[in-house]
Amino acid sequence: MLLLIFLLLLPAGVSQAQTVTAYSGDHPGFTRVVLDLPPRSEWQLGRRGEDYGLRILPPPAAVDLSQVYRRIGKNRLAGIDWLAEDGELKIRLGCLCHARLTEDRPGLLIVDIRNGAAPANSRFEQSLAPVIPLQLPDNVPRAKPLQKVPFRPVTQHAEALSKSLMEDLSRGIAAGALRPIARIPGPLPEVLPLSDEPAEPPNSDRPEQMTFHNRAPAGMGDPPGTEAQCVSEDRLRIGSWWNGSDAAAALSQSRSHLTAERDLTDPAGLAAAVRLHLALGLGAEARAILALADTTDPDTDALTDHSLWLSLSHLVDSDPEAGYFRNMAACDGPAALWAVVSHPHGSLPPDLNEPALLRAFSELPGPLREALGPDLAQRFLTAGRQDAAFAIHNAALRAASRQSGALTLSAGRLHKSSAPAKQAEFLFREVMRTDTGSAAAALAELAELELQKEQLPQPDLVAALEAMARDHSSGQDGRAVRVALAKARLLSGEHLKAFADLPPPPDPLHTDLWRLLADRGSDAALTESALRADRATSAQLPPGIQLKIGTRLAELGFASAARDWLEPLEAADRKGALALADLALRDGRAALRRIAGEDSAEAAKLRATALELLADAPAAAVAWTEAGEPDRAARAAFLAGDLEASARWLPAPLRKVADALAPPLSPEEPEGPLATARDRLEASSGSRQAISALLANRTTQP
Repeated sequence: MLLLIFLLLLPAGVSQAQTVTAYSGDHPGFTRVVLDLPPRSEWQLGRRGEDYGLRILPPPAAVDLSQVYRRIGKNRLAGIDWLAEDGELKIRLGCLCHARLTEDRPGLLIVDIRNGAAPANSRFEQSLAPVIPLQLPDNVPRAKPLQKVPFRPVTQHAEALSKSLMEDLSRGIAAGALRPIARIPGPLPEVLPLSDEPAEPPNSDRPEQMTFHNRAPAGMGDPPGTEAQCVSEDRLRIGSWWNGSDAAAALSQSRSHLTAERDLTDPAGLAAAVRLHLALGLGAEARAILALADTTDPDTDALTDHSLWLSLSHLVDSDPEAGYFRNMAACDGPAALWAVVSHPHGSLPPDLNEPALLRAFSELPGPLREALGPDLAQRFLTAGRQDAAFAIHNAALRAASRQSGALTLSAGRLHKSSAPAKQAEFLFREVMRTDTGSAAAALAELAELELQKEQLPQPDLVAALEAMARDHSSGQDGRAVRVALAKARLLSGEHLKAFADLPPPPDPLHTDLWRLLADRGSDAALTESALRADRATSAQLPPGIQLKIGTRLAELGFASAARDWLEPLEAADRKGALALADLALRDGRAALRRIAGEDSAEAAKLRATALELLADAPAAAVAWTEAGEPDRAARAAFLAGDLEASARWLPAPLRKVADALAPPLSPEEPEGPLATARDRLEASSGSRQAISALLANRTTQP
């Protein structure tokens, strides 16, 4: 596994210099150019003014363009040039067209130049950014050689083991086999005295809690019928439970005061020890000490917060225990913080009091801020609250004696949402190199960044994810790795394996994979997966995904399968997709019936295509004009015999033919039969010469 991670961290080597040959072909409605690059190549297609630029990294030694114009003309692709100094292929258009690119397999790029304007959300219409080399500051630490990390086994039964150890020690002391040490040398920790004032508020049925009412302002009607029970702020001042002294000495001192005379438990010493362990983030140890408490003893007034401390001991160990702090997210105190920590599924409660949470988090001891900060920052980042996420991360970073892997991972996630991806990638790779405990989460985040580039994932990435998934079969980090692995397999051609390894359906990963397949999956992957899926699977997906898959199946010619996917949808949503299915069956009349009354541009395109199938060229020309497709309208007008309407869209040789075939506008005077025949012979000779020149031009083009 370490070898795979090391290979992933290595920078991509420079490919051997080689020549790439470009091939082309003409199809109805588009011209295709194909480039077969090395599998590890990266690419970016974008606008260069009125033209397009295809950047290839690493750039090949040369691009052979001699085969481009053997089978196509220059009506769509007016010119194509390789700019070696920029590593960029310049594509010049000769019509009102747009370009889009797909990668059929690693390195096989297919550039389609299609008629008409580009879709509004096309990513290929963005300007191609200049290449700026990444220059890291001198103070940024460079990667060091990999070092062997000693194996440290981690038990999953810390709580049971600690409890068993304390019970054995208690039995040994009671039997006289062991003698407790009265005092361990070292500085005494500062322990705040317990308050003698009762914590019970007036008119409260629960002495350990106070009631917080959400009252409406005056004039806004009756107050709501619900109320939140909030723990008082003085009972959650965890920052005062540890004075910042040496942690090891303070822990030893607190454990020496667990018993009083005659080996009986000392409630005050036990309460102080529990609070100290909680302040240092030692939840399992705090629970073991609480197990020694005799809660039925009337002299244990110091342990009235037993249930509160028990809940906190689970939360500081990242073990959500939502019972005690339920419905306290709106409280104006530390209870809001612990209500969020105990909230399941890593989300935020809708009624969260964010200022109270930030204030309470900044007052926590350093160990707790360092332990809870990364998860809290991720929750706020997922919810779109970047300011609060940065505030929590910075507070945790100030408390840390050194930047741990969890904090570096948190910094990478924050940079991923607000900075160039290179910075986040650097941080994730640094976590994978230095912290084995956070390496799985860092690899999953790095994989998500690679998948967002909308390119096929590299084989090394898939292999590293597979190795990491075998080592992390459970837990939150393991699920993140499995999600990234499923997406990488789907986009790399292993779509059947990606779906086969999923947990059973209501898992949300099913929906995520189908959405990714509908948006970015190859035609082959989408077709095979959609044809294999049963109706129960398709019915569980959101309507938007079903519509995309059905539409793509109809465009690919699978009319029957498209209808099966579109059947559960509302009639208004599936009209256009079903019309596409009718066109795939070459049933133009059925398509016209489905879109009757629709006046959108997409409906106009479908109507024009259906009219062309029915050989109604004049009506098709009108429909293409309404759809904003002047090239297609000119073509239909030419087929309808309207040479005047189509002349300005024709190439120069065909325009001469159209001018020659057009009747004279207004003869000045009638001529005799011989003059008329002579004129017709001259026009026929001119037409033949223009057609011969057009054919010669087509055959002599490179």
